[in-house]
Amino acid sequence: MREWFVKHEKAITIVIVALLVVGMIWWSVGTYMSTRNTSAANNQYSKDQAAVVLTKDGEELDYPYWIMKDTLENEYKIKADQYTQYYGQQVDPVYDSISLKLSIVNQLFDLNVVTYYGEQNKLLPSEKTVKNELNAQIDEYMKQLKAQSNWDQLSSYYGGESKVRELIYNNSYDSVKSSLIYSNVQNNVSPVSKDEAVKYINDNLSDLKDKYEEVNAQHILFSDQATALEVKKMIEDGKISFADAAAEYSQDTSNATNSGNLGWFKRADMVEEFSDAAFTLDKNVLSDVISSSYGYHLINVLDKKIFNSAEDFLADTDVYKEIEATIATDKFNKWLEAYKTDENFGKKYYAEYLEISTELTAAGTDISEVKKVYAELEPKVFDDTDEVILDVDSALLAEYNIAVSTILTDENNYLLNLKKYISLEDSVDSNLISKDLDVLNAELTKVSTDLTKDGADTETLTTKKLALEDAIDFITVKTLLNEKGLNDVSQITAERDSVQAEYDSLMAKNKKVLKELFYQYPSSAQVVSKYYSVNPEDLDAKVAYSKIQLNQIKQYVSYLGADAVKMYLNNNIREIVLNISSVINSSKAGDQTKLDALDLGIDLSNSLNDMDLKLTYLELIKEIDPGYYSDIDNLIEETKASIDSTSDSTGN
Repeated sequence: MREWFVKHEKAITIVIVALLVVGMIWWSVGTYMSTRNTSAANNQYSKDQAAVVLTKDGEELDYPYWIMKDTLENEYKIKADQYTQYYGQQVDPVYDSISLKLSIVNQLFDLNVVTYYGEQNKLLPSEKTVKNELNAQIDEYMKQLKAQSNWDQLSSYYGGESKVRELIYNNSYDSVKSSLIYSNVQNNVSPVSKDEAVKYINDNLSDLKDKYEEVNAQHILFSDQATALEVKKMIEDGKISFADAAAEYSQDTSNATNSGNLGWFKRADMVEEFSDAAFTLDKNVLSDVISSSYGYHLINVLDKKIFNSAEDFLADTDVYKEIEATIATDKFNKWLEAYKTDENFGKKYYAEYLEISTELTAAGTDISEVKKVYAELEPKVFDDTDEVILDVDSALLAEYNIAVSTILTDENNYLLNLKKYISLEDSVDSNLISKDLDVLNAELTKVSTDLTKDGADTETLTTKKLALEDAIDFITVKTLLNEKGLNDVSQITAERDSVQAEYDSLMAKNKKVLKELFYQYPSSAQVVSKYYSVNPEDLDAKVAYSKIQLNQIKQYVSYLGADAVKMYLNNNIREIVLNISSVINSSKAGDQTKLDALDLGIDLSNSLNDMDLKLTYLELIKEIDPGYYSDIDNLIEETKASIDSTSDSTGN
């Protein structure tokens, strides 16, 4: 099985290191697009190295219109690393990785289609153009890198400035080339005329005004209206300047000493009353006293950027360029979708899990389509004895779980209907089920209303309400079952038994799949949670699930503090403690599993600053393995001293 890439692996590429230093992504569409470096050393390619091969009119295209497996893995690692750095969370190595890789494949597919168009229409950039653009970007980028405090360290690590530059060049050539290809093709297929721009602006005038209109203003904030009116008159009479009045009277300490300057802001940046006044005012005209939830304001507009028509937008060069780019991008995306369809481009999958993932995505919640995918997956995952096939791709296991979970949900709903019919068949009021559903629903509404009235006969009305609900449920379920050809209780009972057997069989297989995934990827939070939900008695799963809970608790502790967490998350903490207890008291648990649980307990105790609980766990660890912690005795004594110190300080 393919293991999750090493968590603390040194810089994957200098580009990623640099991105983290400066915090910029300068290859834009090339994020996914570095497609041709990995295998270029020997220029020998075979389709078994490809994840996907592009097709046109059903025929497979030659390289370079292939998406290579190693390219996909490299791009996945880069994106996963970026996600971790930006969001502080790991990409789940099982479930998230499949969807992320499928997204990357779709991006690479689009790049190849655009490249094909560029090649056919002589729009591909020359090598000289790519090099010039790349060197220009690197020149600018190197300036930013050198301005960072860790530049010397970074430069030394990679062998000097020239090596850093070389690494950036080698790892970014294809990205820049891809960006230029996109740019050339977009300019060719989606130019924007003035008429198109005017129509777009007129169609979206309100949204564009909200996005681009700005006011540069200063204000004075007062706590009472009387003072605001008094100061307004002083300013109008020339007895005090706006700036001096702001310094002396404004309650807004963030800008009072800066003439009350707020800088440039958009409508949405301020409360409605303030924005309405500011955007209505002419420049350098003192406002009336404006009331808002913050208090009372005097406003003076220094400058404003207002767009009342398409011509106003066209006159602002910078704003028009943004609007033009938006229109061009929209046109390009529509062109690309049409071009892929019209030219009959497709994908031939050489990585089986990607094809299955695509089919599952297309199936969505259509249970008949999901069952087709399941039928395809089942022999790939299980052998003739209904055991998981040795060394089956973990991605296929995850996809099996996704498919079977959808089917199980559907079958469970069906079972509930079958059981509901059987349960109600003898008890439902025959007089009620002879009525139409509309009549029953109207009666139910009236009874529910009567129940809320003062002096209502609660017992009688509640009994009537339950009888009406049963009758409505029975009629609804009966109609659904009749549509399936099930017309009497004997048929329905037989159907229930058959569906229940199928449901139990699927559950058992799903449990085996999740167990296999769990022992391959115990670090996957999604795998652990899914497996624990179907097999909470597995002691290793219990420990792993409790670790997930603890990690969540530790996040809350970091910004709420231990005392608040103990108050608000007491049930979560209690569940962890009970899980630890059930593991260490189980005769089925090996010593290592017990020690893993106790390690978890120590971590929990430290996070909550609960020394009594920590002492209990330390003493249990010593009983199981006195050498597990080399300084176990010192740890126990230190913990006891901490408990004694706390007792002395509280007088207990």
